[in-house]
This record gives sequence, structure tokens and C-alpha cells, in this order.
Amino acid sequence: MYWLNKHGKSLIIFCIISLIILGGCSVEQNPDKAAALYADSIAAAGEGDIDAAISKLKKAVTYDEKNIEYTVQLIYYLSNKGKYEEAEKFINKALKLAPGNLELRMAAGRNYIDWVQSITDYLDMGALADKGIKQFNYILERNPDHFDALLYRANTYANYPDIGGIYEQAELDFKHLLELEVPGENPDYAEVYYYYGEFLERNQHDKETALEIWKKGLELYPESELLLEKLN
Repeated sequence: MYWLNKHGKSLIIFCIISLIILGGCSVEQNPDKAAALYADSIAAAGEGDIDAAISKLKKAVTYDEKNIEYTVQLIYYLSNKGKYEEAEKFINKALKLAPGNLELRMAAGRNYIDWVQSITDYLDMGALADKGIKQFNYILERNPDHFDALLYRANTYANYPDIGGIYEQAELDFKHLLELEVPGENPDYAEVYYYYGEFLERNQHDKETALEIWKKGLELYPESELLLEKLN
């Protein structure tokens, strides 16, 4: 009992130090166990149980810290539940392991922009928007044609003008997206037409051109609920 008390206290002290310095006691890496947990998390999410998916993914990340795919998915789930601060902790840790991972950067940027929409303080909104833009810029410096980064950056600049939005850059990003388009091939492009039209109508006060953009988008993507609702 003396040995247990003595060494148990030492272990507790060691874990406390680890929590402070490293963010937690190290867990023996087990990629197979992590993969099984990841599969279970996807199944749980498919059944609509995001909380269970998050719980399983957190365990998966501890068993295979180097597999950034698990962290990326975890960030999306946490953001989906409005747990932006918690997601940021995983972002910061993962960026130390894989600073050049563009999917991780995209998940981080989306988390910050979604976070902006949940608060009302302009100073906090500006700081978070800047963090998001920083991630999108990092991606676009390495891949200028990255669809998600271009669309998110365009919408960020277009929707938050009083906290650093740049209309000119927003329009350049929208136009660049349309230049990259293979008409009718990617249904996600319906969002580009929708949001570009929104930008033209709201920010540029050009409803005529906005209507042309929406109509063209609907011709190419007739099943788009966004465009159908806008034009009906």
C-alpha cells in the first residue's frame, strides 16, 4: 500500500505536469484502435448522434495523434455543435503536428468564420474573422484554385465589411471561381452563383446583374434549392 500511495502520487504529479506542458498524459498509440473508433464515429454521425461521434473521435485522436484526418473531422463536428473554443484547442495542437495540411487549415478557417456568426461584439468578430482569413490565405498561397477557400474568403470579405471586409477582393474571388467552373459539373457551384448575386445586390446595389447571375446559375443547376427559393 505504501508503494502504491508513493508511486501513485508520483504518477498523479507527473500527469499534472504533462497536462500543463503537453496538454495531457501521453496515451500509447494504437492506430488500429483509432481506425475502429473513427469508423464508429462516422456511423454515429450518420445516425444523427453528433455527440457520440465527437466522443469517439476524441478517443481516436488520442490513439493516433499523427492521423490529422481524425482531428479535421472532429473540428467539423465540434463546430457543428457550436463548440468553437474547444475546436480551436484541437486546431492549435494539430497545426503543431501538421502545419502544412490544407484540409486542417480549411477546417480551422471554417471554425473561425462560423464562430463569428455566433457572437455580436465587433472587436471579437474582427479578431475571429482575421483568424479565418489567415487560414484561407495560407491555403490560397499554395493552391490558388482551392474552391472552398476561395468561396469562404469571398463570403467573409463580402459579409463583414465593417470589420475589415474588402469588397474588391470578394468580387475577384467570386470571378475567379466562375473562371474555374466547368459548367454543370460541380453542383456546389450553385452556391457561388447564389452568394455572388447576394453580394452584387447587397454590397454593390446592382440587382439587375444579380438577377442575371442567379438565372444563369439556375439554368446550370436547376435543382439548387438556394437559387429556386431566390427566384421564386
